[in-house]
Amino acid sequence: MTITRRNALLTGAAAAATLPLMPRAAFAASDVDIAIVGGGLSGVYAALRLATSKPNQSLRLFEMSDRLGGRLRSIAFPQAPGLIGEAGGARFLDSHRHVTGLARALDLVMRPTPLDLPQDRLNLKTRNIPLAHAGAGADALPYEMPATRQDLSAWSLRKALAAIAPETAGLTPAQWRAKRLSIGVKGKPLSAWAAGVLLADALSPGERDFLRDTARLDDAALEGNALALFDSVLRDADSEGPFFTIAGGFESLPRAISEKLTPFGDIVSRSERLVSLTVPEGKGGTFKLAFEDANGKRSQLAAKTVILAMPRRAIDAIPDFRVRASKPFAQALASVSQVAACKAFLLYSAPWWKDLGIHGGRSLTDASARQFIALGAEEQRLTSETTGGFGLLETMSETNDAAALRALAGPAKPGASGLSWLGADSALAQELHKQASTTFGVPAPAPVAAAFQDWSVDPYGGGLAAWNTGADPLAASDAMLQPLKGRALYVVGDTWSPRQNWAEGALEQTEAMLQKHFGLNVPGWIAS
Repeated sequence: MTITRRNALLTGAAAAATLPLMPRAAFAASDVDIAIVGGGLSGVYAALRLATSKPNQSLRLFEMSDRLGGRLRSIAFPQAPGLIGEAGGARFLDSHRHVTGLARALDLVMRPTPLDLPQDRLNLKTRNIPLAHAGAGADALPYEMPATRQDLSAWSLRKALAAIAPETAGLTPAQWRAKRLSIGVKGKPLSAWAAGVLLADALSPGERDFLRDTARLDDAALEGNALALFDSVLRDADSEGPFFTIAGGFESLPRAISEKLTPFGDIVSRSERLVSLTVPEGKGGTFKLAFEDANGKRSQLAAKTVILAMPRRAIDAIPDFRVRASKPFAQALASVSQVAACKAFLLYSAPWWKDLGIHGGRSLTDASARQFIALGAEEQRLTSETTGGFGLLETMSETNDAAALRALAGPAKPGASGLSWLGADSALAQELHKQASTTFGVPAPAPVAAAFQDWSVDPYGGGLAAWNTGADPLAASDAMLQPLKGRALYVVGDTWSPRQNWAEGALEQTEAMLQKHFGLNVPGWIAS
């Protein structure tokens, strides 16, 4: 499927931009109207919207690393440059109207990337069967639970949540949004509970293990905010549908946005780390920002408005930012935790899983790899996405599993933003290859290379975010838009969105800030 459309709002100078991003400038002390810190999806999107909507205001965007895109990072091995792996965010739903609308506006090509196909494998508790055979009788999975509960859909969590709070059964997303704060358990609001505590009361140990292994309810999710778990399942229940990716990699989205910035001058600076941020004493004053480049050279900037498009760890790591001690901002920051996450890749000379009838999808395991995304033999792969005959397995692990793989991968190389290229004989490659062979149920040919992305390194501090117990995700998200009353300081990103860990959440949160605090109108390209 190819979906393209030219966005009328991005015509003119911005739409005509085809030049590569200009090199970083050496900034001397100067003044700007708006300083954006963080060059991930939220940062570059805010920059483009403000540059096109407020052309009379000066704007600068600063990024700590040498690349834009943040946790949207697409990689390819030199042997197979057309075979793209997603080291960060990988896919989106067709109901994610901000992502799909923006992709169309930028003339990016979207293609389906289905998961959980009948031929995919399940290797759970030493049992190895095709996904299509997971059911009752001889093919039942080895969990002490009713066979009727063996539903691998992510939305099977609705059954568990209905057992915890029966009044949620059958609620539409709109009905849930209206009732979410009035529903409690044992006299306490849902936000006061850890998700795992409520699930322990509602489910048998076998059912909890099943959800942990198939719905990715790991330790972080179980320890996190129960209201956030209900939100993610019930609010987004209308988001069931096909997954999509962007041809050329998900990183194509922030890259295409950044290219639209070139007509506005050299406003993007990479390899600039924010080392100091001073908030004005009174309303209407200017912020003082200090940056340090890769060579240790410092520069200063005064700005009327500051947008921090950063996750919690990156904000915490600003050496001189005393405003964190202010109660409103401290409370808002404390509402989320960063969760360790990593991705690993195995490159093979051929997609050997094709012989098993597997042409894409996702196979699950309870080993540390957790899942294997099979790339290189997809039926939906575009002719432009040449593989060179190679095959690629992509994994994603969190918390303890991520730590186990990190120990095998070794420390990330300096300046690599957590990405390490590894040989086929590395300890990580050998372990993941062993797990892949077990998961697919066949002795697989040896890999030719491996890679590892560790999102626990700075400035990210963890690949995922989770709402802490006690926080209302909607209220906390709104508070972070402007955490200091009367100050033109705004915080955006998927970390602070009710739709955490989705590109859609990053764009939703940023767009809410732009409309509420900058008076921008809803862009016409957002899909209704």
